[in-house]
Amino acid sequence: MREYLNLEFRDVAPVLPFDYNLERIIDDFVLLAVFVGNDFLPNLPDLHIHENALERLFEVYKNVLPSLGETLQNMSTTFLTVLHRRLFEREWYDQYEALAAHNG
Repeated sequence: MREYLNLEFRDVAPVLPFDYNLERIIDDFVLLAVFVGNDFLPNLPDLHIHENALERLFEVYKNVLPSLGETLQNMSTTFLTVLHRRLFEREWYDQYEALAAHNG
């Protein structure tokens, strides 16, 4: 599994503003997998394991990670906000933000 994860994510290493660390990538992988395969968390809309949810998360992760400046261990809130917007940009998201801002 470690070898697979290294092969999957190693191509991001040249564009990272920090040193590539497989151990941190594995930690991030576990965090991402929890969102898709955890029966104790509510399902994220449109992220179903049988509909390639992990692959979608990995692609977003690889695209967003260089802009975060570090792995998810320290930036989880920022990443989750960006992830949510990149995966679920729809009208209802704007409505949700407006409602949340209104309710403060």
